Amino acid sequence: MIRWSKTLFRVQAIFLAPRDYVYTWLTDFTSRDALITGEKYRRRIVERSTSRVVFEDLATTPAGWSWLRNVVSLQPPDRWHLEAVGNVIDARADYLLISRGAERTELVMAWRMRPGILGGKVPPKPAIEASLRRVWQVYAAALKDDYRSTRRHKPKALSRSRQS
Repeated sequence: MIRWSKTLFRVQAIFLAPRDYVYTWLTDFTSRDALITGEKYRRRIVERSTSRVVFEDLATTPAGWSWLRNVVSLQPPDRWHLEAVGNVIDARADYLLISRGAERTELVMAWRMRPGILGGKVPPKPAIEASLRRVWQVYAAALKDDYRSTRRHKPKALSRSRQS
């Protein structure tokens, strides 16, 4: 069996929404997730429960197809763990959300990778971390838009003078 890389990939991202909203949004995996980042993979949700989500991603690459099966263990309200097995790369990741105020949440991610069953190569640490930062910046912008949109559509409470 191929060993896990000793390299620990670490990335942080800031989300402009409360922790509970961020947790729900980030762990609501759907087949439309690739549309957010503009990536070219197809996602199929295999299983979803209150404690676990299993999904598969399939993409066409210049070298052929890339397949990844992701098992996410949900640990509300502030963390989840990913175990991913693929033909090119395998990954393990831990995600932790930290409240940084009423409407600011930090996501801290720690990843380890190894070659998949076809013997892919784990890219260099700077390349992986830069790529992850770019993807999570896109997610942060989309989440911010969704959160602001939900805040705009909430009915406002009538002031005391208008209730009478």
